[in-house]
Amino acid sequence: MSLAGEDVLEIEDDTIDVERIMARINQRVEERRASGIYDESEIESIMREVPPEGADQSISDPLHELNFVVRLASLHSQVSSEYAMGSGRKFIGPVIVFVKRVIRKLLRTYVDAVFSQQNEFNAYMVRSVQLLQDTILAQRERLGPETGRALSYRLQREDEAVTESLLAPVVELFKGQESVLDLFSGRGGFLRAARAHGLEASGVEPDEELVRLCQEQDLKVLEADPFLMLGAAPEDSLPGVFSADLGERIEAGELTWMIGALGFAMQRGGLLAIFNHNATDPEGRAALLRDLATRRPVYPETLRSLLEAAGFSQMRVISLGSRYLLTARRP
Repeated sequence: MSLAGEDVLEIEDDTIDVERIMARINQRVEERRASGIYDESEIESIMREVPPEGADQSISDPLHELNFVVRLASLHSQVSSEYAMGSGRKFIGPVIVFVKRVIRKLLRTYVDAVFSQQNEFNAYMVRSVQLLQDTILAQRERLGPETGRALSYRLQREDEAVTESLLAPVVELFKGQESVLDLFSGRGGFLRAARAHGLEASGVEPDEELVRLCQEQDLKVLEADPFLMLGAAPEDSLPGVFSADLGERIEAGELTWMIGALGFAMQRGGLLAIFNHNATDPEGRAALLRDLATRRPVYPETLRSLLEAAGFSQMRVISLGSRYLLTARRP
């Protein structure tokens, strides 16, 4: 008997009262549930932690995922016509197995020729991925912690008190916003200024040392990749966003992607404020040159074009000497 495409066991013995048996089973289940043996709340909590089948399951660090994929590929890269044969038939099972083995023996020459080419291809692909992984690991080792964002901020030798005084009017612009997210929060200058003015703000920073420095000051900073965070942010979910040095330490393509992601994730009417070095100012240009992690200066005209393409409007640029402030809103 089949039901909805599934095989169902059917009992054809008239001496068995199936309904009575099922009633007894249901009664026992209810008794156990009443006694606390079946705790549905625990089951529900477990199911909340288990993603549904087919859900996107990713690892926060792509290198960890690459390492997992390499190991998995290495285990399954070899294919062969040799595999265990069996049969569930009680009496004719041995005959079926014998026939299968004869067929495999007759086709082995042709099958092994195909498998040989597939194994060679698999070996090259696994080796290529392994080389890619080794290259990434070697590059990370060369970069090391000493070229991280923490060292970059130290080399800039910026006066934190001066920076905070420059950020005070920026904080005022966010008055009325439900909350503000500080992308690449660094040493927490904006978060300290926000706290001093009673503004609810939190930060996202990938550098472990800088996160620890902020958390020691009781600032709300999450150690995470801002790109991954923005990529997972729902539409219209961010009331306000602040970012210092935006685009100065990342690739041009990454800056373009981030502006586009902000255009999707920010709420309608939400304020975006970018606090970058002013390359036209001598001190601003010197600060950029002192920063080992800087890839390029990002001019306000460049940001204007990217923001317009992402749907932002009401853009305004304010010169603050060594820095400039660019504000925009998502209409």
